[in-house]
Formats: sequence, C-alpha cells, structure tokens
Amino acid sequence: MTVKPFSGVVTSDDSRFSALWQALWQSDKLKNPDYLPLHQIYYQEYAASSIFENRSAIFLHGEQPAFGLLMSLSIKGERRELTCYDLPILLLENQDLDPLTRKKVFKRLKSWLANVVLEDGVNLIYFRDYLDQGELTHFSRLLLDWGGRATPHFAQITDLTVGQESLWRGMTKGCRWGINWGRKHIQVRSLDQHNVQSADMESFRLLHLEAAGRETRSQRTWELQYEMVMAGEAFMIFGTLAQELVSAAHFSISPHHCYYGTGAYRRNLFDNPIAHVIIWEAILHSSRLGCQNFEIGEQLFPKQNALPPSKKEMDICNFRRWFGGVCTTRLDVRWQGDSLALENR
Repeated sequence: MTVKPFSGVVTSDDSRFSALWQALWQSDKLKNPDYLPLHQIYYQEYAASSIFENRSAIFLHGEQPAFGLLMSLSIKGERRELTCYDLPILLLENQDLDPLTRKKVFKRLKSWLANVVLEDGVNLIYFRDYLDQGELTHFSRLLLDWGGRATPHFAQITDLTVGQESLWRGMTKGCRWGINWGRKHIQVRSLDQHNVQSADMESFRLLHLEAAGRETRSQRTWELQYEMVMAGEAFMIFGTLAQELVSAAHFSISPHHCYYGTGAYRRNLFDNPIAHVIIWEAILHSSRLGCQNFEIGEQLFPKQNALPPSKKEMDICNFRRWFGGVCTTRLDVRWQGDSLALENR
C-alpha cells in the first residue's frame, strides 16, 4: 500500500535522500557499522525468507535534515513489522538544531509514522535507544506513549582511547596468558581492503562450515562480507597453526566503532586459547584505524530474561568480560498492537 506524501519528508526513493542521510550520519556520535550500505544489503540477504520494503525517511527543517529514520517494512505471512531489515530501526537526529525546532519537526514525524502504521497495517515497531547522556530519545517516548514496552539490552564495550597499556591491564590475568600463548604458537594476519583476497573469505567460509557442521547461511552473505572488507566497512583477523587456518573473525567497522561480528574456530583445538589473540589483534587494529570503541558482543544474565541463557551462552558472555571494558545499557523498545488504536492518538 502506498503511503501518502507529507510536506517536508524525504523518502528513500527521492534523489535527495542519500546526501541528506550522509549529512546526518557524519554528525552521529556512534556511527554503528551495522547500518552502513553493504551491511544493510547483507542483513536483507541473511533474512531472505522475509519480504522487505524500504520505509526510510528524512524530516526537514527548511532545507536542513532534522531527523532520519532508517527502517523497512518486513512482511512475514500476516505479520507487518517496522524494523531495519530485522535489526532495530536507526534514528539519527540533528543536534545542531535547537530543541524547540526539533520538537516541532518531530510532531511531523509522529504524524507520518502513524500514517505508515495505519496504511501498512503494522503489527510491530522495533527500536533500540542508545540512551545518549542517559536520556530517552523522542522516538522511544513516542513508542512508549503508544503502549510500547522497553527491555534492557546489555553490551560489553571497550574504550579504545585509553591506550594499549591500559587496554592490556584491563584484561584478566587468564586472558593475558591466552594472548601470550597465541603470540607464541599462532601466526596472526590482519586482512583489510589493502591485502584481502577472495580466497581468504572462502577459507573462512570452509572453517565456519567445519565448525558449525552445516551451512548456516547463503553463499551470497559471504560474498557480501568480502565486499564489506573491500569497501572498508570491515576487516578480518586470521590465525594459522602449522600452516592451517584454525581461527578467523570478521569485524564491522565505522570511523568511531568496531563490532565483533562473525567468528569460526577449529573445535578440536578448543582446549587451547586460539581465540584470545585474534580478538586482541582486532582491538589493536581497530584502535590503529582511529576507532573509539570496540564492542565484543551482548551480555546476558542468569535471570534477566524470561528464558534463562544456556551454559554455553553464559560461558561466551564470561569470555567477553575477560577482555575488560564496561557493560553498557541500551533499551530495546517494541510497540506491538492494533494499528487502529493509533487513530485517536
């Protein structure tokens, strides 16, 4: 169903969208690499069973972008969901505009979004709030006012600006031992757009296949991850033992942030710390590239969620903590309801 046009709204099919989005992106503090162009194509391919329609939009104050929403409508049988290709919707906000101006523009965003929900029969809206300075965004407040619910999302993040010596001291003694073991026994290679080859990604895929015991995703997703490296949206760290690839990991990267994405490790060597030096080298590599933060992954707690995490999941979370950093809190806000209920809001 076609959403009716709104004044001062630039949608993804408008030729102005790309330049306006880049203006908002350049001023964003986080620059989450999951929302870079090739990553967005990757997530569409990863969730190939769903049908996606782009619903991204930018809301103007005069000729200036005030807010930007990167999102899609996913169609899953009878379900109609607003996400960003199954990731949370990304909201960018022009902090150079004064609060009163942004408040006025946001009223237009609210009306536009309500219209999208009604026109498309949306069942769910999924947004992650990064709680800048501890405050809820306008978008979170909107979804909560509409009857949404917020749950915490915890992530382990290392501040890369403290320097290598502090990074080293911030890790556990056992983690440092594992890194030193890897330095002695494993040949480590950093792969980026300057030295990566397509054969490297194929070696990674085969190691992942061996570790998982099956193909977990399409060949095209691996090709896209290679394209990410070639485009500077990612890099990889490989570890070789006795001339055999035994550990490999893919890290997404933006000018400010590095995120540990995919890893594969030789299972018959799990008694040895074959992953430690890989992650340590990624921390150093992303720091050399100028990143401010390294995000190693989600943190789970025994009784936080309705379904307790498995022992394997808890072991992975504990492993992530060994590398130091802090556990940060974000809010996952989900609105689920009857779109007709918004008609009177």
